[in-house]
Amino acid sequence: MKSTVVRRAFIVVLAAFLSISQIPLSRPAHAAVSMSTLSNLDKEEMIARVLDSMPIRNEYLIVKPQSQLKSSEIEALLASNGAGIQKVYKSGARLIKVPGSNRQSLSTLKELLQNSGAAEYAEYDYVVHTMRQPCNDLLFFKQWGLKNTGQFIQFIPGKASIDVNAVPAWNITMGNPQLVVAVLDTGIFLQHPELVDQAWVNPGEIPGNNVDDDSNGYIDDVNGWDFYNDDASVYDPGDQDIHGTHVAGVIAARQNNIQGISGIAPRVNIMALKFIGPNGGSVSDAIEAVEYAHSMGVKISNNSWGGTEYSQALRDAIEQSGMLFVASAGNSGANADSAPEYPAAFDCSNIISVAAINNRGQMPSWSNYGPSSVDLAAPGAGILSILELIPNSTILYGYISGTSQAAPFVTGASALILSQNPSLTAQDVKSRILASARPLPALAGKTVSGGMLDAYRALTNSI
Repeated sequence: MKSTVVRRAFIVVLAAFLSISQIPLSRPAHAAVSMSTLSNLDKEEMIARVLDSMPIRNEYLIVKPQSQLKSSEIEALLASNGAGIQKVYKSGARLIKVPGSNRQSLSTLKELLQNSGAAEYAEYDYVVHTMRQPCNDLLFFKQWGLKNTGQFIQFIPGKASIDVNAVPAWNITMGNPQLVVAVLDTGIFLQHPELVDQAWVNPGEIPGNNVDDDSNGYIDDVNGWDFYNDDASVYDPGDQDIHGTHVAGVIAARQNNIQGISGIAPRVNIMALKFIGPNGGSVSDAIEAVEYAHSMGVKISNNSWGGTEYSQALRDAIEQSGMLFVASAGNSGANADSAPEYPAAFDCSNIISVAAINNRGQMPSWSNYGPSSVDLAAPGAGILSILELIPNSTILYGYISGTSQAAPFVTGASALILSQNPSLTAQDVKSRILASARPLPALAGKTVSGGMLDAYRALTNSI
């Protein structure tokens, strides 16, 4: 394996121009990849700056009276709104606290103060960050889903700040290494330098001794299990295991290793549960994978796959697992309320169904939507991640598009929330993800939340 290739400044990035659907159940899954080398890599650079959409500290405003005579009017107005003065600065400005308030209620009070004529100004207590590069990964500047500066992606200009607000979220947590995220998919190339340190290791299993050491029914399940081939190998080069590898990279690719990319939750561990091969995957294997993850104590799983047939058995397994089950909504361009694809469309309180948006905040024509059945959207068009096309030869990175790529952004953000608050239930995390979704005009009437994923707001409850 020529791993040194990825350490060089002239890394070859393959652009895989395809919209890859959810991996289907019980039918062939083929990824026809069209590739070309990007020509403008050397023309773009990472720009570390504060996001245009500045986060704020809830419950606080900074207010300056027009004059000393107006101070009493300000104080009376604050008291009538349950607010109190915390500090008085030499400039005459006051730091005020409004217990229990959020951005919406603070906006109302701020406008009231400004319109009263008693305040010279009233403003939010903004949260700022150091002006450092968020990470040293060589291709981070192409990961518009994590930080959108308006950069070109596959020759299409983006719209600044249409991203999941990952950089400020990382100032809170990058994920707990003890948190395990199960990826039910094709196999995953866990030997990739971006994933080798993120691979879950079964503490109850002794590698290679051909014994079921932890008595869970699976021999040598060190990193997970291959339900498609019924063995412990979670990566098979001949089985088209690109999809699962790409998804795992979006979630947890190692950060600051001076290589390709960063995952949204770069410190969590990945449990590889392969149940899809060259001929698709079966419902029965999916059920077994869900039950395996549940038995091993997994709290969250990514599921970038699906089909149109309803399975009560699969639905029951998902619901009974209790885990947060993040699923891609599908790439049929259909209204999932009337043309559902499963498992995303199952009516389980622990499922989050994810649509896709592009780097301009628009929903691609191929993304499923549904005002009642699709919860929110996340970046899914032109997503750069690990793309290991030539096993044991050259490790590459490439773009894939689809709701398959949108789901792992939500999975990763959910993993950050669980890392910060491990006692939360799946329903708690889902509620926080949806309540903090950032509204987008293109998503109005298209999803339950009408918005896109915002990791920072979900972590801080800045809603």
